[in-house]
Formats: sequence, C-alpha cells, structure tokens
Amino acid sequence: MSQCPDCGSTFTRRIPRTPMMRLLPFAQHILCSHCGERSLILFPQLVRARAERQIVRKPQARRQVY
Repeated sequence: MSQCPDCGSTFTRRIPRTPMMRLLPFAQHILCSHCGERSLILFPQLVRARAERQIVRKPQARRQVY
C-alpha cells in the first residue's frame, strides 16, 4: 500500500489516472482516506516511510471522502 505524502497515512487507495498521467507508466495516482488529498506518486518503490501526522479539523471544514 502507498503512503500519503501529505500526512503519512497508509489508508490510501489507487484512483484512475488522467490520460497525461498515463505517459508515466510507473506512477501511481492515490487518494488518501485520512486527509482527502489526491497525489501522484512518481516512484512508489523509492518513497520512504513517514511518521503519520495527526490532522485536527473543525467538523464543518472536514471533507467527505468516499
């Protein structure tokens, strides 16, 4: 499983890439279920493990993640 580069969470899932992203066959497009950020991971094998950050948001500012 990939890690989110923003918060370090491993609770991520892969999502479809755009046609321009498909030019990089080794890249992964992920959606973090913890912080809701979408990220393009260029070299998933070389990503180092990060310490997971605690994210505190107001309930009305929290985004829904499906």
